[in-house]
Amino acid sequence: MTPAPPKAPCVSVVIPVFNGEACLEAAVRSVLAQTLVDLEVVIVDDASTDASFAIATRLAEEDVRVRPVRLPRNGGPSAARNRGFALGAGEWIAILDADDRFEPTRLAHLTRFAGEQGCDMVADDLAIFDLGCNAVVATAYPEMQEPVTLSLEDLLRHDLSADRTPYGWLKPVWSRAFLARHALVYAEDQRYAEDFDLLFRCLVEGARFQIVPEAGYVYTPRRGPVSGQTSHLSQTRQDFRAALRANEVLLQTHGGRLSPGERALLQQRIAFFETRAAYGEFLDLMRRRSPRALSHAARHPSVVAGALSAIRRRLTR
Repeated sequence: MTPAPPKAPCVSVVIPVFNGEACLEAAVRSVLAQTLVDLEVVIVDDASTDASFAIATRLAEEDVRVRPVRLPRNGGPSAARNRGFALGAGEWIAILDADDRFEPTRLAHLTRFAGEQGCDMVADDLAIFDLGCNAVVATAYPEMQEPVTLSLEDLLRHDLSADRTPYGWLKPVWSRAFLARHALVYAEDQRYAEDFDLLFRCLVEGARFQIVPEAGYVYTPRRGPVSGQTSHLSQTRQDFRAALRANEVLLQTHGGRLSPGERALLQQRIAFFETRAAYGEFLDLMRRRSPRALSHAARHPSVVAGALSAIRRRLTR
């Protein structure tokens, strides 16, 4: 008799890591400590030069649910995540960045909710961990008091507000069948704002996406909101010019499928990134005392407005 193939796990958790020896073990152990035990942890080492892969290998020797893989060259977070997507066998796929962690009941709660509601994707609030304070200091979406069904227009409109945490920070749990059906993966040329890009394309394909108000994902931002300290664990580097190009691609590729309102909001997002990119480039030229700074400002009037706004903020502190 041919033995039955091994049963696929309920959830595959993909952890991309690059030089994360200081935080990787804590992230993995937060997954292994889940109340939902029917899972696997796919650790994708993105050609680290530290002990990250050795840590992943040791953890695999301790728990058969851990599956480490090492990429031959550094491809960035999108490439590492896509490798994890390809290897994951679970009904659901979750992402965990190596400097973050899960609360113990997160996966049990989200998969149960998604099954009951027929979701293609589900996410939760983020507990904001300030590394400088060594504590959770806030949640990302305190206004959320009950589950919300997110539309593409909701995503675009919300993320244009400077007073709210972008929905692009969300860490969804995806139906693997939905991703496969629409051939959805991360854009591998993106190393900044890649989460928004995939979320946008999932919603264009009609994903039923709900967010629950419980904060089960403990997120470490690049800069602590209370301490102001930059996290030495973060690998994120802001690149507004790259985000601008990525959003222009979304408009060119999917513009014909968008409603007039969605298209207008995406165009506003593109204009926002154009302003941020131009201002950042102006500051870089000023720091280098380049004579090109003034001509750059002349070509981008928004740069002057940004500089004046920064001066006003300093004067009113």
